[in-house]
Amino acid sequence: FWLKGSSQCPPCPEPGWSAGPHSPSDSMPAAPAAAVLSIFALACGPVAAAFDLKIGLCGFDGAAQGGTKDIMTFYLALEYWRSGPSNVSGGLVKPAGARAFNLSVTEISSACSGQVTFKSSISFFFDASTQPDIIIGCVCSSASLSLGRFSTTFGVPMLATASQSSLLSDKTEYPYLFRWCSTETADADMHSGLITYLGVREVTVIHSDSALSHKQKDRLLSLPALRGVELLVIRVPDISVSTPEGLEELRARLRLARAGASYTLVCYLWSAVQT
Repeated sequence: FWLKGSSQCPPCPEPGWSAGPHSPSDSMPAAPAAAVLSIFALACGPVAAAFDLKIGLCGFDGAAQGGTKDIMTFYLALEYWRSGPSNVSGGLVKPAGARAFNLSVTEISSACSGQVTFKSSISFFFDASTQPDIIIGCVCSSASLSLGRFSTTFGVPMLATASQSSLLSDKTEYPYLFRWCSTETADADMHSGLITYLGVREVTVIHSDSALSHKQKDRLLSLPALRGVELLVIRVPDISVSTPEGLEELRARLRLARAGASYTLVCYLWSAVQT
């Protein structure tokens, strides 16, 4: 990757990485700072003593907690790169002339909705004065899938650290998108590996009604490592635990899980049920 407008980018020595409008995988380099700098390619090409950088920050609702953490990660990565060692993870060379970074942040509301994100993104991308050079976010996958289309159309690098949808791994659809979180199916793969490693023969799986939870549960149950493992699968409806009725229903499901013979519990809970 390189910033919009950069004329060239020398090959990056980080194994598995290459310059161009794609990333070879969703895997994370050695450190968060290196990941941020890799996607934005601040080490590539000549850099002036000071430059302006417009950041589009997409959180749950504007600058939500998750998005704020992302932007702070980026600020810290820039400072580490500016004043720290001459390279990060052996592959990101710091330009000697870089002194100041003038960063401006535009909030893109998402409300965890693809439709809301699309509507709030249009005005920013079709105005050259507000079009971001970098996108940080979104927190929710539905919003990242929507904003990712703008990233692809306008060639803007996008760092989605919390969106787990495996659809975002399609580099044909989202060539400029990078993330360092795992996909939802990778979570199930990891759980399968733990079950195999520990030699567990009885497992209770609790999942909610959300599409994400169903995908994780289905992935886990389809893996060969689960053959021969006794499974108790419990569905928890997407209920509001803020009401006495909803809380009692959730407690009833958990009591059912406790009554099982298994001491190993895998939870794929989403939405308000997580609380």
